[in-house]
Amino acid sequence: MARPTSSGCLLVFAALLIGHFQASLQLVIKKVDIPTSVRVGEEYVILDCDYDLENTSPMGLVVKWYLNGYYLVYQWIYDKVPGAPDPISKYIDLQYKASNDPNTMYRAMKLMRPDIDLTGNYTCQISTFQDEVSTTRPMTVYSTGQENEFKLRSKKTNDGVEVTCGAVGLYPKPTLDITVEGFPDMQSSRPIITETPDGHYNIDSYLALEDQDLPDSAVINCVLGIPSVNYNATKKLVHYPSGRATTTATAITAGDTTKLLRKLEIQALDNSQADASSGGGNSAGGMRTSVFVILMNAAVFILLGY
Repeated sequence: MARPTSSGCLLVFAALLIGHFQASLQLVIKKVDIPTSVRVGEEYVILDCDYDLENTSPMGLVVKWYLNGYYLVYQWIYDKVPGAPDPISKYIDLQYKASNDPNTMYRAMKLMRPDIDLTGNYTCQISTFQDEVSTTRPMTVYSTGQENEFKLRSKKTNDGVEVTCGAVGLYPKPTLDITVEGFPDMQSSRPIITETPDGHYNIDSYLALEDQDLPDSAVINCVLGIPSVNYNATKKLVHYPSGRATTTATAITAGDTTKLLRKLEIQALDNSQADASSGGGNSAGGMRTSVFVILMNAAVFILLGY
């Protein structure tokens, strides 16, 4: 077997040395901080891409951020001021510095008051004359709509109640379900979803119930969800079937319970006073009945956890 020549050994050594040198000059992305979701109206959100030049010269250093792979939304060229194109420039604070290091100070994007049009896949690309690296992460800007536009309503019918629930201005696509506590078979069918010209969603659902199938006090829930961002909100109401303790269908929220009980108490006292003034014979019985109604309603609210 022929022994390797000295020149051959030198070539192998030179190749290994060059490879090691090139590896030592590679750019390295150390940390990427892009939130998976952010709510519309937040004051700001920062997308950061921290990197290390690893002894690479900053000559030719350029930091770029892309939305959905092709839309350039932010660029910083080393030793120059950063820039952003319209229309996304209205969201970007070009004065924001992620660090005081001149090689990384403008690496991040600070988005002010983000809206749903900023939803997508963000790519951070770092390049020099010697190397280039990039990484991509998704971010969803979601909208829960206006609280006062999420409504649960009921309307009595001859033999039961019709329940409607709806919300507007949501993003991304929401879900909406009406259910009766303790009765899993009583639930709304598929909701109606409409998309608005600005990309938001409105959603409505409907459920008809018969009093004969319901307990003395039926707790009806409407659950609004945005599954992709794990958002949920709930509205409740209590329906009392006709001919039982009371026939009033009342919407309940945690802060309204005390006010509602006080209203019932006042109504009961007014009724008892009216009975007394009209003859007096039934005043004691009217008072007992009114107090009984108050106590029954109070017990229902306590059991519901309000």
